[in-house]
Amino acid sequence: MADQLVVAKYRDQSIAFEGHVIATPERVFIVATDTLGRKAMSITWTDESLTWDVASWVPAQLRPENVVGDFALMFWPEQAVGQSLSGTSATLKTGPGFRAIALAEKEIVRIDYAAANSDDPWMNHLTYANRAFGYELDIQSVEPEP
Repeated sequence: MADQLVVAKYRDQSIAFEGHVIATPERVFIVATDTLGRKAMSITWTDESLTWDVASWVPAQLRPENVVGDFALMFWPEQAVGQSLSGTSATLKTGPGFRAIALAEKEIVRIDYAAANSDDPWMNHLTYANRAFGYELDIQSVEPEP
């Protein structure tokens, strides 16, 4: 489980929101709220389905299926991300503190991970740049209070 503070930048706009994530082997559940506490979206992802509920005020460009894809690229194990790219011309590049997806040797996605404060990869600060769609995310994750 993780609570996240997310700042999204798209063109000249910035939006801050909180993400609350519960991940188990059976499902991933994500709830995003704005800084006023309004629920922006909830997403449930299982092996069988991907379902979501999005508030009417959320911009159409913020698509739940993209949120799930970004989430997987950022937090899934390297091997799983690499396997998800098989059959495409995209490649996964990794190194100390970063992960990138390249197409024709040009980075289209880059994730930079700050030095971990714990052994838990979910409890970290990262920056995510999706150059293909022109947006950036700055994410700080913490363990939820009991």
